[in-house]
Amino acid sequence: MSTTTRPAATRPCLTVLDLGVHRFRSLRRSGGRTIGRSCRAAYGVLPDSPARRRLLEQVGLNFATTRAAEGEESELLLFGDAADEYAKLFGTPPLALLPDGKVPTDDPPARQIVAALIDSLLPDPVSDEEPVKVIFPGGEADREFLSRVIRLRGYEPQAVDPAEAFAAATMPATGFRGLALICGADRWELAAVLGGKVVARCVAEGGTTALDRRRAEDRVEVVYERDGEKYLDVDACRRTRETFAGTLLAPQGEEERAIAELHAAALGELFAEAARRFSGEPSLRHIHKSLPVFCGGGGGRIAGFAELVERELADAQFPLPLGPVTAVKADDYLTARGALILAELDNAAPVDAPLAAAA
Repeated sequence: MSTTTRPAATRPCLTVLDLGVHRFRSLRRSGGRTIGRSCRAAYGVLPDSPARRRLLEQVGLNFATTRAAEGEESELLLFGDAADEYAKLFGTPPLALLPDGKVPTDDPPARQIVAALIDSLLPDPVSDEEPVKVIFPGGEADREFLSRVIRLRGYEPQAVDPAEAFAAATMPATGFRGLALICGADRWELAAVLGGKVVARCVAEGGTTALDRRRAEDRVEVVYERDGEKYLDVDACRRTRETFAGTLLAPQGEEERAIAELHAAALGELFAEAARRFSGEPSLRHIHKSLPVFCGGGGGRIAGFAELVERELADAQFPLPLGPVTAVKADDYLTARGALILAELDNAAPVDAPLAAAA
């Protein structure tokens, strides 16, 4: 008599890389454990000197050194969280590695730091050309550069739609069906998701960074670099927004009223354009059951955001039946977790997999 058994399932290592404009993140699931890593997508440039090197070493900060051209001085580079926390102490503002969500073409140090941070976030692959799910920023040229960096690390990148990753993490109870409103640092996006797939989307470039920059311009919020050059202190306005004490529907004081007005205007513009586009989308013409709305991203963490979204959708006379609006609980790894779910689905063994005969 013989029996048939399935071999013990060996769960493969699954890796996700989320290259956000504000932070880079990675998730690795291996042996039943999930390990997350993240770092700020920023760098700072300091004049090189023995005293500064000693100070950075005493504090325990990693830094890099540029090669000085003839007649010029070398510079020290802080990157990641160190740049965000310490650059201003040395009289220089932290700089975005991906300004406007794009890899800079005329800034070799920034490109090298992007590569170094990706290298630090990805663990050693367990096989040649191991697949990694990647949420890319920017356009096709940015994707090509970042893909080359990832391949040099021994992985084969597989692009993931950020809205579909967001839906995988937030919409299981609705059958992966609803509207995904993702308010990121570089862009805000409203996507209609059916069965886990995006069938229509509307994107407003600029994101919360554009709102912070506009507020910095209105407040004339500036910071001076060591050489006296003046910059808009967009980070100061970001921190003010992130510490918003009231609610967007009942702001307290002039500053909160200004922030609430910026959010309302941005949502109103996005929803008006989305209403126009979605009304002509064939796959949405026969939607009769209400679509719940899920809001995520850094821009959606202020109290009252869901209520503001509900109001602005009503004002836009949105052409689809809408269900409740939910502000997703703050989670820095939310989209990365969704991409990890998609990776698990891709690696799931089919139900009708052949059985192995026992001897």
